[in-house]
Amino acid sequence: MTSVRLILDKDEAGEKEYILHRLRYYPSCKVEETAHKNLITLDIESEDKGFRAVIRDIVSSVITTFYKYKFMKAGISVPEGGGLEYAAFFGAILSFDLEEEKEKIEKKLINLKYISLKGLYSFALDKLIEGWAALLTLANRLLSQCKTKEDVLDLVLFLLAVDNNLSPRVRLKNPESNEIICNDIRLPIPRLTDDFDQNALIAIVRERPLSIVLDEPSGLSENFIAAIHCLSE
Repeated sequence: MTSVRLILDKDEAGEKEYILHRLRYYPSCKVEETAHKNLITLDIESEDKGFRAVIRDIVSSVITTFYKYKFMKAGISVPEGGGLEYAAFFGAILSFDLEEEKEKIEKKLINLKYISLKGLYSFALDKLIEGWAALLTLANRLLSQCKTKEDVLDLVLFLLAVDNNLSPRVRLKNPESNEIICNDIRLPIPRLTDDFDQNALIAIVRERPLSIVLDEPSGLSENFIAAIHCLSE
């Protein structure tokens, strides 16, 4: 029996939503959610002996998505009127060193039965955060050279080209599913903002796709489709 408790702050609603969505893909696991004064605990159990690796992957994904996004968002100034090109840029930044970062985080989680997301971030990932700070400096330097929307999208394409692609193809299902499919693996779209288009674009670009497929483009905004076309050229 695999038994793990995840501890989140009450304001980490997006993180909790993402974790629960991921866990729905594993019918054998049981989740008990308990609300405390300032915290939420998720007690997770599974008969699958390999399920602890699933938990490590989910936790590392939360850190390299939600926590990394918040870190970058706090240090990057998006000009008033900045559109989806900046969502694509954040997706590209989140993708940098993604697999290496996840591996470092998961090593910290081996054999842990109680995992506080904020505690892990605050006290065990100093080297990771130092790397994010260096990446933030580079991101601002590159963005300062962009004068137009097209410049930002060109920068995104450049950033995606300087590292290995992680996903040959990324598919966006209908918006209601709130999922993308990468290499035939379903992944929830993290709720990083209050805007679906931004969240979906960040999620897609984070996977560094070679191609992007929209299953139901009729349900998507014109601006979103235009941004996807620019990134697919």
